[in-house]
Amino acid sequence: MFDTSPTYGRGRSETNLGSVLKSLGASPLIGTKIDFAEGDLDDLEGSINRSVQRSQERLGRERLDILYLHSRIGRHRDLPGRVLSVDDVLSPGGVADIISGLKRKGLVGVSGFTALGHTDAAVRVLASGAFDCAQVYYNLLNPSAAVGTVAAWRAQDYEEIIPRAADLGVGVVGIRALAAGALSDGNELHRFAKITPR
Repeated sequence: MFDTSPTYGRGRSETNLGSVLKSLGASPLIGTKIDFAEGDLDDLEGSINRSVQRSQERLGRERLDILYLHSRIGRHRDLPGRVLSVDDVLSPGGVADIISGLKRKGLVGVSGFTALGHTDAAVRVLASGAFDCAQVYYNLLNPSAAVGTVAAWRAQDYEEIIPRAADLGVGVVGIRALAAGALSDGNELHRFAKITPR
């Protein structure tokens, strides 16, 4: 299984992956994401369809195995395309409806979303049953997606979203397992890393 995105390397990740898999004759599962640019939320369906079509072309596939909404989910829309509201996702004609239509057409196999943003908003999207799987932040520094926290907890609390997903029959894909490099032995950390090495 490969996880990629139109935003990784400005499309080069999908292009290179598609090229290599074609040369190998390999067909692993591939998860990719919707790419929103500024102004795309004015034409949600058109922008999602264009993003899917470009990903299909770069990956050399007629069907995307997994299509994720990768924008953070908040209580309100913020920064065009970066944070969508629960209404943007779940209202009639919203992201979930559009992806469901792509699934019916056979262009997408599995629908997913990334459970980042406001935890309560992500939990509402999960509970809706509109998505087949969720990418969930989980690592040893912040295991709150799987286990309860203590009163003095200072990091974001993901409110045991993994067992909630299991109860709903929603698949989970773990992300940030090494906390953006904070749990690795390398000296170069991603900008999302929460601690620095000694």
